[in-house]
Amino acid sequence: MNKYLTIIIIFIFAGLIISCNKKTEKKDNLDQKVANSSESILKDDIDIGKMATYSDVAENKAKPIERSFENAPPLIPHTVKGMMVITKEHNQCLNCHKPEKAKAEHATPIPATHFTDYRPEIVEKDGVYKVNAKEGEVIAAKTKKKINMAQYNCNQCHVPMTNATVKIKNTFKPVFRSSNEKNRSNLSKNFVEGVK
Repeated sequence: MNKYLTIIIIFIFAGLIISCNKKTEKKDNLDQKVANSSESILKDDIDIGKMATYSDVAENKAKPIERSFENAPPLIPHTVKGMMVITKEHNQCLNCHKPEKAKAEHATPIPATHFTDYRPEIVEKDGVYKVNAKEGEVIAAKTKKKINMAQYNCNQCHVPMTNATVKIKNTFKPVFRSSNEKNRSNLSKNFVEGVK
């Protein structure tokens, strides 16, 4: 019995060794293809074209840019000169984009998601920390009167428009559920979509 067990173990190890050698061989072939290609990704001196310049359009003259996909953070279509750096204490974006000011300023209002805290409350009992939520509860959203400070840094997601071009063709085709979503967010309504 021991003789047969020993033979089986030897065959298993032999199979593993052969398998590992084939994977290494495939990786070596891929490395060789990359090294021999005319457009090597390993070079540091790749030509990226002209330096991009950012929009210099004034805030009151800028037109919204269609979003890249549904609920994508919108691009900033106007100049940001003098508006950076954004801090918790100093955020010039709020001067025009707060919902109560946006219409008068012809600006896109900050969506409801930025005034909502989606982080569940954490409670401690007897040295054990747990989420204070009912079983099966998907999310504990709390609406706030002020902007959620987890999202005060606007340029963490929103970037100014630039004239940059790339040599790679973009074949991505966005699909919007309605034409409204090309310039507005519906994320607060669909935030837990698909979550069970």
